[in-house]
Formats: sequence, structure tokens, C-alpha cells
Amino acid sequence: MREYDLKLTKEYSISRHRYRELKEFCLQYEEKKSELNQIYTSSSVSPEIAVMGGIPGKPTEQKAMRASQLKGEIELIDNCIKEACEGAVGLIKTLRKSVLYDYKFYELGDVPCGRNLFYKYRRKFFFILDKEKN
Repeated sequence: MREYDLKLTKEYSISRHRYRELKEFCLQYEEKKSELNQIYTSSSVSPEIAVMGGIPGKPTEQKAMRASQLKGEIELIDNCIKEACEGAVGLIKTLRKSVLYDYKFYELGDVPCGRNLFYKYRRKFFFILDKEKN
């Protein structure tokens, strides 16, 4: 099956490869949330690491740093979605499904705007994410 890139306009222009990178970054959202949840719920170093002779440095410190990084990436995506929607609350949920789970417009069901406007918000989201991630 052929993958189609988002058609970027002059208004929200990023390179095709950068768009793909940002898209993959967003598709990892659930992995990031589950890893963050695992860090918060685990209380010690995993047995595999203990068998290998341990991690150089402090495991708790490394977990805290990783948790901070994951939390920052999750918040970045969430904030960019809200900013791209310009306060249209009904659109936030729809745009979220589209960018985080790669749903196409026709798969989303009840969208509170037309197809062209929806893809404008989607382009704007990736443009904002590109600016914020740099």
C-alpha cells in the first residue's frame, strides 16, 4: 500500500523528510506514555540489567531523566495539537486521532469541519511541532 505525504502549502512548509520524521515521532505517542507509566510504577532496576553487571551511574537518576524527557515529549505533542486547533474544542479530539494514530479523514467519522479545513489544521499542527521541536 502506498503511503501519501501531507501536501504542504507555502504557508506551512516543511520538507517531506522532516514531515515523515515528525509523523513517526507522533506515532510513538502511546509507546512514550506506556514507558512513562512503567517508569512511574516500577520501583527497582530490571533483573536483566542486574545480571549484566549494572548500569554505569545511578539507575534512579537515569530513570528520572528518561521520565522527564518522555513527559516533555508528550506535553509537546499535546500543546501543539491545542495550539493548531485554535481553541476549537471539538476539533482537538479529531486531530489527536489523526496525528497520533494515523487515521485518514474518511476514517474519523464525525468531523466538525470540512476535509480541506481539517487538513489545513493538520498541516498547521506539523508546522508548529517542527518549530517547537527545534
